[in-house]
Amino acid sequence: MKTAVAYYRTSSMTNVGNDKDSLKRQQLVVETYAKTNGYEIKCATYDAGLTGDSVVTKREGMIELLSFCDQNDVKTILVENAGRFARDKDHAIRGLYALQDAGIESLIFVDKDMDFIQQWSVNEINAIMPFLELVFAANEKRALVEKLRGARERKREERGKCEGRKSYLEVNPELVRQAKRLRRVNPLTKKRRSFQKIADELHTNGFRARTGGKITAKQVQLICTG
Repeated sequence: MKTAVAYYRTSSMTNVGNDKDSLKRQQLVVETYAKTNGYEIKCATYDAGLTGDSVVTKREGMIELLSFCDQNDVKTILVENAGRFARDKDHAIRGLYALQDAGIESLIFVDKDMDFIQQWSVNEINAIMPFLELVFAANEKRALVEKLRGARERKREERGKCEGRKSYLEVNPELVRQAKRLRRVNPLTKKRRSFQKIADELHTNGFRARTGGKITAKQVQLICTG
């Protein structure tokens, strides 16, 4: 049976913990690949909360893994996919050379069954394709976010609101009309009613908050200034 080590990484600490799926999923994918392809995993390390644009040889998990490989004559590293190793081709290529300097001969992206180091020696374009795909996917995601943001903004312009809880203007336009009427400047005194006084008058006149309770001065302020 061939020997190998496994490397795992998760970018965000929000995805780290016993109740999270990131590490478990990586382990399942890598261990299944190892079993299917005749590898025995001798050691595994995990860099939690570390971005893919960090220097490969400065990651604690990778340092520990390379030390183990050196001491135990292991030449192969398994990772779930290219993104676990690096997030772009420049970091990936620098990392590749660093691994070769450390004596590593194979870095396998198990999702594609691709040996990055071996492929680099044969066809550099094919070798970096997984990292170009990461860039394309990130660009598509940003474009989608921008499209959705634009759609929301256009909908707000058309309707005034498109998401979240409905406004008082939508659920009780008469309440809004009366609140703004009571807030007008008195033509004789040149003064306005306070928001609290308006809230009291609205309550007296039978108007209620969404919850059924008394409308607060803060809610009146939001209604009148919205």
